[in-house]
Amino acid sequence: MELRTHTGVVVTMIDTAGLDVYRGIGPPAPHDSVPYCVVYSGDAHTEGPSGDPDSDVSMEVQVTSIGDSEEQAAWMADRVRNTLLSVTPPTPPSGRAWLRPQRPIDHVLTRPCERDDDAGPGAPLYYIASVYAIPTTPS
Repeated sequence: MELRTHTGVVVTMIDTAGLDVYRGIGPPAPHDSVPYCVVYSGDAHTEGPSGDPDSDVSMEVQVTSIGDSEEQAAWMADRVRNTLLSVTPPTPPSGRAWLRPQRPIDHVLTRPCERDDDAGPGAPLYYIASVYAIPTTPS
């Protein structure tokens, strides 16, 4: 499985779109960096044909959009979704090909915005977590 390389594709797409993106952990001073997003490697499911059920893989990544208001978190989540579901397909990881070349990334779900009071008293952050699937096959 290639969770690392698939996650890298997502990070590169978001970064290329000019959005602040982090991988696996946010910035040391979160309030100084909002809005931003954090990309996490997710789960992988095999989905190949019956003759080779492990050949095709659907990787999932979670992108958490963070802001100092609900509106700012939603703005970031919208920009991320528009970027990942754009009509320009990203380059697949080495040795893999997209199962659906026209739109290789699928939106799986987005959770409602939540308030995070762990950032300090009187200074909450807001976040929206979205999950995307990236089905690929060997090239």
